[in-house]
Amino acid sequence: MMLRAMVRVIRGRCKITSAVLVLLLQPLVPVDHLHGQVVSTQRGTGILAVSGAASVQEFRLPNGLRVLLSENHERPLVRLELRTAWDPAEEPPGKEGLGGFLAELLKTSRAGPLNREAFQLFLEDRALRFSFSMQSRSFAWSVLADSQGQDGAFESLAMAATRPDFDGIALEARRQSYIQAFKERTPRVRAEDRFRRRIGDPSRSMLPEEGSLNRIELQDLVLLSRRVLRPEKSVLVIQGDMNLPQAKQLAMLHLGAWGPSSQERVSPARGQLPEQPPPTRTWVIREAGRAVQIRLGGSLPADKTMPASTLAICTWLAERELASSLPVPLVKAKIHSYPDGAWMIEVDSEKSVPEAMAAVEKLLTRLRGKGGDAGEWIAARKAWNAERKNRALHPQQEAASLADRALRSGGLTEGVDSLKAEDIQTALRQLFSAGACSYFIMGGFPQDVDWLTKAGLGPVELVN
Repeated sequence: MMLRAMVRVIRGRCKITSAVLVLLLQPLVPVDHLHGQVVSTQRGTGILAVSGAASVQEFRLPNGLRVLLSENHERPLVRLELRTAWDPAEEPPGKEGLGGFLAELLKTSRAGPLNREAFQLFLEDRALRFSFSMQSRSFAWSVLADSQGQDGAFESLAMAATRPDFDGIALEARRQSYIQAFKERTPRVRAEDRFRRRIGDPSRSMLPEEGSLNRIELQDLVLLSRRVLRPEKSVLVIQGDMNLPQAKQLAMLHLGAWGPSSQERVSPARGQLPEQPPPTRTWVIREAGRAVQIRLGGSLPADKTMPASTLAICTWLAERELASSLPVPLVKAKIHSYPDGAWMIEVDSEKSVPEAMAAVEKLLTRLRGKGGDAGEWIAARKAWNAERKNRALHPQQEAASLADRALRSGGLTEGVDSLKAEDIQTALRQLFSAGACSYFIMGGFPQDVDWLTKAGLGPVELVN
């Protein structure tokens, strides 16, 4: 109590950022601050004990927004994490990448430069840390504030997520800058972007390519934002120094007026569209004299989901398999996993491309056969529980995990202890299905690439 009083006095005389508060308070926070927390029950509020985290209290606003509260009064900090579902099927023919264009505008909260500047000043004046990101199937906002700035945190979130506006002149300038940047990219960079987009890697730009950029109009962005940014498709996680009455009051005050919007769809592009070739499955970059590097990856279909626990266990098993023994002639391998079941494996080889590709197919076969051994399953479950406990020590990771789980599955429990070895085997076969993989191959390559198509790895694009 004395510490909080000191903070209030200091904030009354000068501005202190949330980052400074974190540094000041860090030594006073026990490492298990998210464990064993007791919360009181209230009428109309669900309470769920989540493994590795504090109990979560849940309520809904009249507009359908689902709100999860995880109280933690050890630090005078509040974190807001908002996720809203995004379906790439919302992009009409001829305007593919429209969602990525919308995300680029939402990153700065507004399309107009004056509004962007005003929003930044709003954040700085209230010492708020604000960020936006686009996942493969969701938009995500994050706000961090101290306890005195929680009202401003809710206000900034409402400004960015529920009331976006678009300036036509600024929008056209942004479009032209993207088109120019696209033209300046090398063929290799363009191909790599397409490959990563195919496998669902959210770390790459999701912007549309030049043809789609030229067809997108202001009204397209407005309509798409109205269809996507809706409370009934969203989840808000409140984590930190806030109790249930405060959470209900602030959520209703700032987000209660956020209402369902028009169901009108974005119109397809007008006129004759160029014929779309079959989607490329393998990209080839021929570089004589260099060792072979192969990237392969894939993702689950949009209508399928995989619990975060299952994906983490599959990734852990794959990492252990890659570290134990690689098929000859592979000399190095590393796996990356992304939300919603996307993954990528990078392998190096000192032999020819055909030999390396044959080894990659053997590796996939081995990965699909993992998970059946009882010892493997016990070790994988221990690794997952350790990861959950570690994540609980990082509030940002835990808040994002809660929001993602609630948005994807409608529930928070992972159910890892009820999983069986057969469940993991099924997930591995689904995740590393050979027919769903895409490839990005670099190195000394034989003149004939038709063998890739004959092997079922086409269509093939020779980049250089």
